Amino acid sequence: MPRPFFFKISVHLAIIFAWGLAIFFLMEKEGFFTVSTDEIRFSSLIPDNKDFDLWKSIYVGNQWIGYNHTVFGPSQGGYRISSISHLRFKMLNEIKNLSITGTQDLDRNKQIEKFEVRISGITGIVIRGRKAGSNLIVDVTYGSTAFQKTFEASGEFMIDQSLLQIYRGRSLKPDEKYRLRILNPLTLKAEDVSVRVVGKEKNLTIMETRFAGLLSTSWIDEEGMVVREETPNGWIIKTESRAHIRERLANSDSDAVDLLKQIAVLTDREIKDPRSVTFMKIRLKGFNLTELPADGKRQKIDNWFEGTVTIEAGLSENNPVTKASIGKSYDIYLEPSTWIDSNDQRIVAVSEKIIGEEKDPVRAAELINDWLYANIKKKLSPELPVATTVLETMQGDCNEHTSLFVAIARAAGIPARMSAGLVWSHDAFYYHAWPSIYAGHWIHLDPTLGQHRADATHIELVSGDFSAQSKIALAMGKIGIEIIEYR
Repeated sequence: MPRPFFFKISVHLAIIFAWGLAIFFLMEKEGFFTVSTDEIRFSSLIPDNKDFDLWKSIYVGNQWIGYNHTVFGPSQGGYRISSISHLRFKMLNEIKNLSITGTQDLDRNKQIEKFEVRISGITGIVIRGRKAGSNLIVDVTYGSTAFQKTFEASGEFMIDQSLLQIYRGRSLKPDEKYRLRILNPLTLKAEDVSVRVVGKEKNLTIMETRFAGLLSTSWIDEEGMVVREETPNGWIIKTESRAHIRERLANSDSDAVDLLKQIAVLTDREIKDPRSVTFMKIRLKGFNLTELPADGKRQKIDNWFEGTVTIEAGLSENNPVTKASIGKSYDIYLEPSTWIDSNDQRIVAVSEKIIGEEKDPVRAAELINDWLYANIKKKLSPELPVATTVLETMQGDCNEHTSLFVAIARAAGIPARMSAGLVWSHDAFYYHAWPSIYAGHWIHLDPTLGQHRADATHIELVSGDFSAQSKIALAMGKIGIEIIEYR
């Protein structure tokens, strides 16, 4: 059996989230931040009329995976920062590229006036922002879809993460800190991050950045320049020469990192015929069980002290429900969200076509599942799984299947959400995404594998839309699994 198309969640969450937690390297890096006025104002630390032009390499462990180039300096009427982040990696022995370019224009006080972010390798995504009084207006276009969001922008607005990635300020003292607010283009939500000086190492200042429960560490030289950054997940970014980076890039075809294998979770026991497994008991290590979704039905924690978890698939469903009987408390799972544009008329039309007159939400979900499995071409890519874009291209891997499933289900009035975690395939647990619907309790399906009930090797680590899935970075590179029993 060919390896299932699980890799998208690995690429997106490893790159976008795990590295995002190391100073928001990729998507998050192209946002903006505010600085709390009761602490250091970062803009006051930036030298006037000074140019920065830095190249940095990005590593997963000891393996080179890409680079960042950031240029900052005075421009007419203020300042401009330009940056490009480029990753080159393997997806099942096929070379893939993912790049983000950004420009930000600042006024003379180094406050943001406008910015633009373009993401290559992803279907036509452009994010533009402009200051309008005390608000920031953000326009997003992808494929044939466009929308606008407005964010309250009072206080000190600063440029995106890319300047913070190369410069932190001179003569900082222990416990001095910034409190930042980031606009994350991946989720189009504001997110908090704190940066604090924690000590010295020879002539370097050490700073910690905390976000979503993870700490990344940075080393700052006497000129205030960031020379190295690390995360607990094994991602490293450090200053290197342009010539060295060009050499790395020239050799990247043969040296490219296979991220699928890099973040797979190995065990000392093999699971045979995993798609038929209906019961599995495991011991989780290196993961906070309080973060684990456990509804007490499909997935439950047996022993908090020992870290044991049981998962049962295909449990009896003796209480049939209708969409009308589900109740208002699950309305949040009916609403469109970033990249899950369930209110788009194309999504609504295909939902009506698939479901027809079916009133049972469980059976309707199974019809959606079957349609996706039969009609979406299984293809690996590093693209962002926007539901309407998937409907246009009719191809993708687990995130595309999941995003479109959730959009179609919501359009039909069925509460649905994304689940992300690990699933067994061949020789290890790999990161994967699948949908679940609420019909008296949460029912997990898998349109990528064509399963009406996701088998019990699906370990759910997070649930919710894209904005909730950053928590999966808490597991990457740290989680361990011991298989106790399965059947």
